[in-house]
Amino acid sequence: MSPGKESCAYHRHERNEEVLLILSGQGRAEIGDEVIDVGAADVMGFAAPDGPPNHLTNPFQEHLVYVMGGESSAFDVAHFPKIGKRLVFSDTDISLIDGQASKAMSFADWLVDRSSGDQGIQALSG
Repeated sequence: MSPGKESCAYHRHERNEEVLLILSGQGRAEIGDEVIDVGAADVMGFAAPDGPPNHLTNPFQEHLVYVMGGESSAFDVAHFPKIGKRLVFSDTDISLIDGQASKAMSFADWLVDRSSGDQGIQALSG
């Protein structure tokens, strides 16, 4: 990572765990409410689904070299809490969901009287 750059925006995953190994250089990791300077041989792991949101930046003058790995399941949701958005990953596409524009529903909101022939989809249009 070049000086002054950042990794993916502050985020967390519901299904895919991530691990980062710093090979050389220095960076700054934002993990939950903490900001931590990181350097060569530091390892950061982010569990799913309840791991803290995270973000890696390079505010320093030298390149930051790291290896990132983890799971790559056929379905995942990445939450971006600072910007109120989510990415939904499937095996065929990625969908962006604007949290402010989405409609919160309870399970009871989804249930409908099946005897009327309703299929539940009208709950999405209201």
